[in-house]
Amino acid sequence: MSSRQLPLKITLGALIFCGLVFLVYYLGLSRFTNSPLTVALNPAIKSGRDLANYLGDFFSLYSKQKDLADRNELLRQELIALTKKNVELISAKNENELLKKELRFLDEYKYRYVMARVIGQSFDYENNYLIIDKGVRDGLFVGLAVTANQGLLVGRLIKVEQDLSQVQFLTDTKSKIAVSIMGEEEAPGLAIGDHDLNLKIDMLPKLARIAPHNLVVTSNLNINIPHGLLVGEIQKVESSDVDLWQSAVAEPLVDYSKLPFVTVILPDYNN
Repeated sequence: MSSRQLPLKITLGALIFCGLVFLVYYLGLSRFTNSPLTVALNPAIKSGRDLANYLGDFFSLYSKQKDLADRNELLRQELIALTKKNVELISAKNENELLKKELRFLDEYKYRYVMARVIGQSFDYENNYLIIDKGVRDGLFVGLAVTANQGLLVGRLIKVEQDLSQVQFLTDTKSKIAVSIMGEEEAPGLAIGDHDLNLKIDMLPKLARIAPHNLVVTSNLNINIPHGLLVGEIQKVESSDVDLWQSAVAEPLVDYSKLPFVTVILPDYNN
């Protein structure tokens, strides 16, 4: 006997026994309670009644369990929706705080600027860039500096379309920016992207005193890039007796993977 047929037969048996009870007690057969037929059926009728009660309790419990499972699923979906809403609110709050700090910085330094949202990103070996939602319509053009987090240099614009632009990272191997090392004395150099990981600072004066943790900033030798934007921090200095220049390795100060928006610095033609 299959497991599916057993509940069906139990249910049919219960219905038959309930029918017998109905016949005995509601159709007048109860007056024959002392008859051999009634006496013979009494155990079966009692078993049927007990079975019917058991099945009634079983189906009632099953119905309650199903209702409870449905309610639990509904509560689970509501919890997921509330969690998602909470994450969105926290993200919006954090973004608003970043925007306030960025605007205070820009107002303090009197920069002309365009704020843009990051809508895409590429991290492949040959091309390392962001895509932003501002372009020619907003007054942007190739070569402008792009910053984040109150003056941290992200890179520069390398391609500008009507409503989109590409931002080349400082660590891109094609990136070159004139910089100054802020040590005991300001030392000029050239920051070159080092395989999308760090910055190689070349052409540093041989006698310049440079040490780890010195800050690297943009110099005044770049076109359309303001002087003094933070570029990175020196990690290692490399020098030898035979070289005419020193070099160093610097780590960018900006986290390229956590940029919801950036600021494009426009040139100030009055200065």
